[in-house]
Formats: sequence, C-alpha cells, structure tokens
Amino acid sequence: MGPREVVIFCSMEEDHWEPTLIRGALWHHGIRSRVLGYKSLEKVDENALCIVLSTHKKKEAALICPGDLAKPIVLAGHDITQEYIMKRFAVSEDEIVVYGEPYALLPKLAMDQDFLSQMRGKAVLGPLLDTREYSTYPAIEKNEFVSIMTSMGCMKRCGYCTYGRTFSGLYSKKFSRRSRPWKSVQKELIDFMGKGINVFALLADQFLSADPEENQELYALASNWDVKKYGRPMLTFTISPLEVLGNRSLLKAMSMLFQIYPRYSIDSFDPDTLALLDLDFDASQALEALEFLTHLRLSFRINYIFIRPGMTLRRIEKELNHFKSIAAATSYMTPYEKLLLAFDLFSHDLQAMRGTSVWEEKRVHEGYEAWLQPEILRVMSKIQEAMRGEMGHLQTTNKRDEPLHAIIDAGLVEIKS
Repeated sequence: MGPREVVIFCSMEEDHWEPTLIRGALWHHGIRSRVLGYKSLEKVDENALCIVLSTHKKKEAALICPGDLAKPIVLAGHDITQEYIMKRFAVSEDEIVVYGEPYALLPKLAMDQDFLSQMRGKAVLGPLLDTREYSTYPAIEKNEFVSIMTSMGCMKRCGYCTYGRTFSGLYSKKFSRRSRPWKSVQKELIDFMGKGINVFALLADQFLSADPEENQELYALASNWDVKKYGRPMLTFTISPLEVLGNRSLLKAMSMLFQIYPRYSIDSFDPDTLALLDLDFDASQALEALEFLTHLRLSFRINYIFIRPGMTLRRIEKELNHFKSIAAATSYMTPYEKLLLAFDLFSHDLQAMRGTSVWEEKRVHEGYEAWLQPEILRVMSKIQEAMRGEMGHLQTTNKRDEPLHAIIDAGLVEIKS
C-alpha cells in the first residue's frame, strides 16, 4: 500500500510548471498531493512520499527539517537533471534521484512500497510520460485560473534554454513532442468552467509545432468546441514567429471560439542576437507573425531579450525602429496594455545558464552586463525613466494613449543626442 499523501517541496515564488505537471500525473492514478515551500513548517505525514524539486547540493539548505521527513526523499525535476548530467554524484540510501521526465515514475513510487524500497539509493532516468495518463488536479485554490497541460516535449534547440538540448540527449530518438488527447482537454475545460473558472493557462513545453500536421489535437479541440453551448473561456499560451506563420488557420479559428491571450516569443529583432540564441527566424518573419496577431485584434504579451552581449547604439536604434512598428500595429490596445508591452520589450536580460549553448559553446557567462558600454547604460536609463513617467501618467490621468511610442522615442532621442 502506497503512502497516504504525496508532498512536493519547491520554491513557491518561482516554481509552478513542474509541481503542476507532477500533481496531474499523480491525480490520474487517484493519488492526492499538496505543494509546500522549502521552508514550510506545516506538518507532513510520517508515511508521506516527499518529492523535492531542488539540486542535490542545495537540498539540505532548502528544507527546514530534512531529518523529519519520511525516507527515502525523492529528488526530481529539471534542476536535479542538469546537476546530475554535469556532475555525477553519490546518491545516499535515504534518497532516490529521478532525472529526465519524472512524471511517469512518481506515481509508481507513490503506489508501490516494494518498488520504492528497491529504488532507494539509486539515480534513474524517468520514462517518458504517455500524455493519455494525465489528469489536471481538481484543486482550485485562488479561483483565478487553472493550468491544463496540452502537450509534453519541445523539439526546438533555443540557445538560452537547456530543455530541448538536454532531453533529446537523454532519450535520443524516443524524445518527441506528444500531444494530449483533445477530448481530455475539452472535458477539463468544461468541468472547470462549471465550477466558475473562465481563465486557463495551457501548459506545454512547445504549445504549437511549426508544422500544422503535428497540431491535430488542437485542431480537433477547436473543431469540436460549441461556443453557444460552452461559452468562450480565456486561454493563454506561448508561441513563436514560425509557429504563428505555420498555424494561421488554427489561431484564427481559436480566436473566434475562445478568448485567446498569447505570449509571443520574438526574443530579438537583432540578427546577431538571433544567431547567438540559435533561433531559426529573422526580424521580417517576427514582424509578419505579429502583423497576423494584430489582424486578429488580439491582446498579447511579448517575450523579448533586450539586455544581452554585443549591444551597440546602432543595433539598439534598429530595434527601437522595429518597436515603433509594434506600437503602430497595436494601436487598438488600451494604454495599460501598451505599457505592459513596453515592460516586456525593455525589462528582460539574457540569463546565461550552464548547460545551454550560449554558455557552453558561445562562452557567454554570468556577469556579462558589467561590460556594457556607458552610452548603452545611458540609453537604458533614459528608457527606464520614461517608463516610470508613463506609469505615473497612467495612474493619475489615464489619458496617455500612446505610452509605448513615448518610451521608444525617449530611447531614440538619447541615442541621437
């Protein structure tokens, strides 16, 4: 007989993805779970299966009373996977390390006490999850939104991300993007809407494939959605330029059936930065895809890496002119939405992480920001000053309808001064 409960320890401020997927994999087998922060003082049942999403090196510091937890403790997730691949370490008898995808193995550890005992002291590559064996956990904690998984696996090799590169190496040809059956997704949407939830985050390592033939489950979901019967819930998800361009008909259909609020990953308009990040599109394709999204009159957010190595005034000037195209194309958005786009475009930096091609092959490491030229810092400072000013205008008058234009112009003026 398995443990009476499963407790997942993670960083409550940062983690959402992995605990959500773990709970869904457990719930498909009827296994209840809860999520606690690393330093939680809540009581844990002495027979609980404790899953810790931390590196081996940091686990003792992460848990406030590790000695009080039932043994063995299961270490799982992306962080432990990266650590185990880069630096093999000894696993104690009180531990089980699951690297790679943990979702299919954890239910077995929770249900089978003999198997749990056999795995003590071992590090094991988790088998890939069959997406038919997943059910969204029913707990509604904040009554704001529910995360529903639509697919697993990412076939892209973005230079700033360890996921596709790492997992394709671990599983070789077996690793693929696996869609969840549309009927399961539809049923969960309808069930949660019946409980008053109308906003859903569609979780996927890669929400769309650029090849529309690989998105048949999403096509089926759209084809079988009756707006009059079910309504139009809001769906959020992440897409990139080539995925937009390859799936215009699907996105158009979804925009008519649902309220869709995508996060659009441009990442950069600068060709040298796109090459640094191993991205397979260019600025013209990114703008073409954006034009399509604005043609649908969608509200959306943007992923953009503004602060990165190799910044020059000339490159920034070209980027700001591309940003002006975004500002013009999104003229239908509210001032608040335009201010959010400004935050998206100017507030993010390249996170150099071990295991990525940016770190391992391009030799971009932490602290590269210290080498940015003073004139670059002045432009960035002027842009941030303009952003603060536009926030103030919005809070006091709500009449500034072009905050994005104003912020972009502030950067261009500083470059030319």
